[in-house]
Amino acid sequence: MDCVTGDPVWFDGDKETTSEAINCINEGLELIGTSPIKKDKISQKHYATAKIENISKAISENIFHYCCDVSDASVEENDGNHILQLLREEFNATIDHEEQMEILTIFKDWSFRKITHHFPSATFHMITVAKKTAREKGILADSSPKRHPSLTKDVIDLIINFYENDENSRLLPGKSDFVSVKVSNERVHMQKRLILTNLKELYQLFEEKYAEVKCSFSKFATLRPKYCVLAGVSGTHSVCVYAIHENVKSLIDGPNIKHLTADVPIPIKSYHDCLNRMICVQPTTDCYLGTCSTCPGATQLIDELENIFLCDSIDEITYRQLINVDRTTLQVMVSPVDEYLQKLKIGLEKLLLHSYLVKKQNEFMNIKKEKLTENECIVVCDFSENYAFVI
Repeated sequence: MDCVTGDPVWFDGDKETTSEAINCINEGLELIGTSPIKKDKISQKHYATAKIENISKAISENIFHYCCDVSDASVEENDGNHILQLLREEFNATIDHEEQMEILTIFKDWSFRKITHHFPSATFHMITVAKKTAREKGILADSSPKRHPSLTKDVIDLIINFYENDENSRLLPGKSDFVSVKVSNERVHMQKRLILTNLKELYQLFEEKYAEVKCSFSKFATLRPKYCVLAGVSGTHSVCVYAIHENVKSLIDGPNIKHLTADVPIPIKSYHDCLNRMICVQPTTDCYLGTCSTCPGATQLIDELENIFLCDSIDEITYRQLINVDRTTLQVMVSPVDEYLQKLKIGLEKLLLHSYLVKKQNEFMNIKKEKLTENECIVVCDFSENYAFVI
């Protein structure tokens, strides 16, 4: 058929030859599933053109297996079903939970019902986690939490020594103040040590001192030795730890000063920030003893807090305090702003001197330990407050 490249001209011979040729062609068209050529229409130009297109299409699809646009979609659908079937088989065959989660991330845009229809063993939790992982990390991402490298023995020893440092904890004096710990498969009595602050603040001190050491707070808390106990445990009553430090900390946490001062030039995140604003930039002993004439003191800080409370329309402050009447109890208190600020001012001034004395005492003790000779020893005595003072 030379008509493919020009105007449709079917046959250029006599009728008998033409009829035989059409019959021969129709036999071939039947094999490729195309309707036969109608002899009475072969003279029509549009019929010839349409018939040639149908024959070309049939040859492409049935002989060369070529698909048009509609067939392309059908093939893609079949391929998609085949891929889905392979994923289902892999999901059901594997016992690796992480691999199953990675497969589920591929279907992040599917509904829960559709996913459970194709993956019946997938739980609601698995699908939820897989969808979240796909949104945050992309498909085929690992859904397991980020694994941090384990700490070396040197770092672990450093943390334990930090807990045992006299600047951070002190030995309890009682004969019964011990715990039994296992050391080298043997039980050993270890004297308890009272941690002088809470774990959050102790962790902050550790980060400041050893900034190059990477250790999360949870791991830091886990490594706390069994014999390093927190204030509040039976036999650890300490007015120093409780009343002075904790009451000031509770006064700051009560109105959430950290949040209220987040946008000011010098925010207050803890009582340490308050103490630093009460003394000179390069403090001396006079600054801590309250005899320095150039220290800002607590007045300026209290005035700033008063203005913040006024701007936020805060009239009353709810906070907790340790009250010592016969026994120490933690009470919830509500005070007007003026009364609250006065308590905070007195507490900060008392804590400023106290924290300095404790720091110097610890430094003195450490120096004595470092310079201790063979014929010397250090004896630490703790006066029992069970006895009344008689003068």
